[in-house]
Amino acid sequence: MRLLEMRGLPVAVLIDFVHRHGGILGPAHPCGEKYMSFTNTKRYYRSPELMKRFDFVEAFNSCEPECSNEGAMKLAQKYKKPGIGGSDAHKLECVSQGYTILPKRVNCETELISLIRQKAPIEAGGTLYDKTTKERIGKASKILAYSFWFYNKSGEIIKRHKRRKKGEVENPIDPIDPIEIPYLQSRQG
Repeated sequence: MRLLEMRGLPVAVLIDFVHRHGGILGPAHPCGEKYMSFTNTKRYYRSPELMKRFDFVEAFNSCEPECSNEGAMKLAQKYKKPGIGGSDAHKLECVSQGYTILPKRVNCETELISLIRQKAPIEAGGTLYDKTTKERIGKASKILAYSFWFYNKSGEIIKRHKRRKKGEVENPIDPIDPIEIPYLQSRQG
């Protein structure tokens, strides 16, 4: 779906879109590095209640420091959201460092979505992976965080300019994906 590829898409629009199409979503590493985590964004500071609209929280991420995971677990508990565990695997040795234990067997994504929506008791945990680029380069990792912000912000500005030139809706005569038509129409009305 083309809408999901938009850089700079407001998180409230993303939440509406995913829920409208029967999906679930939650913030990954929500208490992690500046500019890369939901709780470190202007949007969160302006509207912390937006957290209530997520379906789950990544409560454990093996590539985040312990303090980040503790903050994420507290966030999940505060908002009464299921906590999911993940490895954030970008390298083979990271795979399976994080886990999620479900209370019952799940055979398809529909069952998983249902379980998350029911706020079933889910256990998240794992082993911290200490060989991330962030860990290896130490304080210089701040450069990565600011570079990430600059990359995303400049991409969003360029895309915003292109979208404005095209009008409020991309290609309104020939919609990209028929499933997006009702959503785009509701945004106009």
